[in-house]
Amino acid sequence: MAALYPLRLDAWNNVLTRINNLASFPPEGCDPVDELPLVTAPHKWTVQDITAAQDKLKEICSDNTFTTASPGDKWRKLCIDELDEAIDNGWCDCEEPCCIPQGEGTVWINSPYGGGY
Repeated sequence: MAALYPLRLDAWNNVLTRINNLASFPPEGCDPVDELPLVTAPHKWTVQDITAAQDKLKEICSDNTFTTASPGDKWRKLCIDELDEAIDNGWCDCEEPCCIPQGEGTVWINSPYGGGY
């Protein structure tokens, strides 16, 4: 049997708040995305709650992958650990502003053969 990780209302809202902070404050080059609603009592968690959190983190970084939650194991520690890891990884695929117009400055070029200006 998988380890269970029961979260109280405030603990689950803490996870959601961490996701929402990522969603609202992306690094330069990414646009904010909609936040997830916090839950209020009496809330009974469902697989849809875990899936919504996973989907939001995939929206923030398409590289995030998760184990599919099912009704019998929605509170497996693995599910929460995966959410925490994706939150810690943050955003990906943000486009950095490009480029310096020709002749208006210098830019560092990274190359597998070394860098240079």
